[in-house]
Amino acid sequence: MSNQQELLKRLERLNSIGIALSAERDNSRLQEMILLGAKEITNADGGTLYTVTEDRCLKFEIMRTDSLGIAMGGTTGKDLPFPPLAIYREDGTPNNNMVAVYAVLNDWTVNI
Repeated sequence: MSNQQELLKRLERLNSIGIALSAERDNSRLQEMILLGAKEITNADGGTLYTVTEDRCLKFEIMRTDSLGIAMGGTTGKDLPFPPLAIYREDGTPNNNMVAVYAVLNDWTVNI
């Protein structure tokens, strides 16, 4: 498949995801659709979706890793056993030691 055909395929998929998202009313299902759509469009093996809590932490909401058979959160009914990630340390400095927190603090996508 040529690069142009691949790009067209991704744009068509993005459009269909956008239509599905606009019709979805269930927040867990909506979040799951966003994560799965992002994984598909980027051809990623895994992805994790977090929400920011009132106490400035990242709460794990959905985790998927195809190669490891991991599917937690979202509509799976399986809770994520991980504690929230602090965005800032107790002294108020940014917690740049964690990739997910670094991405949030710097408004930057990190590919691993």
